[in-house]
Amino acid sequence: MNFSDMNFKRKFSMNFCKTLKVPMSKMTFTSDFTNTERGDLYPIIYKESGAVEHVCPAKYSVNYGTVERLLCAFFPFATHKMKIKKVSGSVGFAFVGPEARCTVVIEDDGWNTSIVAAYEGEEKRVKIPRDIEGELALVVSARPGSFDVYISANGVLDYVTTVNVPSFEESNRESFYQSAKVHTLLSGDCVITGAETYVDCGIGQADIRPFRYENGDLYMENGRVFLTFSARMVIGSYQGILSWLPGTSDFKMEGAVFYDVGTGVTHGDVATAYVYHRGEGKWYMWQRSAGAGHVLAKTSFNHDIRYGINIVDVEALPHMTEENMCDEMLLGKKGDEDPDFMYDEERGKWLFAICRLAGNSKKYQYFFFESDYPDRDYVYVGRGPAGEETGGSIVKLDGKIYFACGNDFKKKSDYRVYEWGKFDTFTNLKCDYPDGGFRGWATILPVKYGRRTRYFWLTFDRTLMSKIHNWSYGNIYCFEAEGHFPV
Repeated sequence: MNFSDMNFKRKFSMNFCKTLKVPMSKMTFTSDFTNTERGDLYPIIYKESGAVEHVCPAKYSVNYGTVERLLCAFFPFATHKMKIKKVSGSVGFAFVGPEARCTVVIEDDGWNTSIVAAYEGEEKRVKIPRDIEGELALVVSARPGSFDVYISANGVLDYVTTVNVPSFEESNRESFYQSAKVHTLLSGDCVITGAETYVDCGIGQADIRPFRYENGDLYMENGRVFLTFSARMVIGSYQGILSWLPGTSDFKMEGAVFYDVGTGVTHGDVATAYVYHRGEGKWYMWQRSAGAGHVLAKTSFNHDIRYGINIVDVEALPHMTEENMCDEMLLGKKGDEDPDFMYDEERGKWLFAICRLAGNSKKYQYFFFESDYPDRDYVYVGRGPAGEETGGSIVKLDGKIYFACGNDFKKKSDYRVYEWGKFDTFTNLKCDYPDGGFRGWATILPVKYGRRTRYFWLTFDRTLMSKIHNWSYGNIYCFEAEGHFPV
């Protein structure tokens, strides 16, 4: 059996669009936090003289004035959601840094309903329809220097605007966000039924890759596969972590990982490959680091980063210079992307693949290396033919090692498969419906079920989910190879 014999059939396709999340904080209304001396759930930042507050089961209201209360600590990639029952005045959030402040509220003056953002003496106002039915929610997603604003009604999320705030451009610097806060801000006659903060899965998802053991076997727990993916924002992205019950549409967002290349700045780098080395009892990681100038970075560590919000310190490879510019060296070449690696037990070699702009061209090809070590001393062993490759995975089938990757911006489905060591030729993955692609990823997942193995393939398309940024992604596709294969 080889990949050219397999016919992958579509199982399902779906889009998450900010529906999966890792909770960070939540406002609760089970006790009256406005009238107690035995705890201060949400400390008052500002309360206008004469303002009246009420807490009763499942809601919090403010009448006749303005009240600002502490909600939680600020994180530069978090999303904030407020469910609004009634607004006659304004209701929303205040984001407060060491020397910066931005408020984003829904305002209703009886004639117009608007999103209003105020910052640095400026104001941005965008009208929204007043005939929205049902409970309204304000959703504000932070990213360094900007806040993306959405409204949600009856489960439908609509992008409204982006607020660019110069004083928050370095909000991903640890010294900034460790002393920054998020406040609730209610003014006039307002009722809310919820306020929460979380890191979500983005407006689209891409770059799916499994956590694995050193020999390429999937790292599974309680029957679930763990996957890294890039959560795509209006502009930019960050690394999310999913768990998945193979063959089903049961995905859970378990965590998110952010990276620091030694500058004290937290980056949302993506396309990470994680391998757990059982012999050494630690994780190895390679990634493309935009924070280091779009070159390869690496690290190793002992703790489990699959759950919660983690920040990992990484080391960038030394950059290539004009004197040592050579695609056949594993140095940091600007533009390097989508690394993958694993250990070949039979040959006692670590295998490594990197997607690289070949020569001075603007087209990507995969370059292949081997080493006696997982994180150093890699030697060039070959490259693929010319193309526009991306998203490659090293995968085993019937004792042989293959490398599969996406290719071609112009096709819905163009996926190459190389046998490791034979990089001059390739075959193509076959699927019954070609949707998904335009340089999608060839993430093939062998999952063992007793004496049989099922082969799943997770990929994505480029549907331009962002209205202002063309490097955006959208939908997830799941295929399964026809038939069940002996282990």
